[in-house]
Amino acid sequence: MDATTTTTNNNNADQQMDAILAAILSEQQSSSQQSQSQSSPIIIGALSSMQQENKELEAAKELKSKGVTSILMMDAIVGDNEDVAYATFVVNGVMKKKSSTFNMTGLTGSTNGHFGGVASTISTMWERQKKAATAR
Repeated sequence: MDATTTTTNNNNADQQMDAILAAILSEQQSSSQQSQSQSSPIIIGALSSMQQENKELEAAKELKSKGVTSILMMDAIVGDNEDVAYATFVVNGVMKKKSSTFNMTGLTGSTNGHFGGVASTISTMWERQKKAATAR
């Protein structure tokens, strides 16, 4: 698959996702007008984990801004030593209202790696990605 095909597939997927979200939000608005006593629907978006250049964080924030209430990170938890660090990285990257270009946690140990934390949203190459790249 070449870059043009990938870009086309991504654009088609974006258009499909926009159409789905628009339909869900339209349905939500019309049903909320009919009955104020009903609870809001749960809208779940699914994304591939550990994307190049942390693109999953951008995609999750975009889905969240369009009304998605929950994000499923596929293959994020696989039973290896990166599960907790990656899950923490994603939750912090999606939920915190911080700059994507500047980040300071105040935890020296986290920043320099002594605590195993990932203090920045700078593109991270996870061990799983490294193993997959060398297996190709």
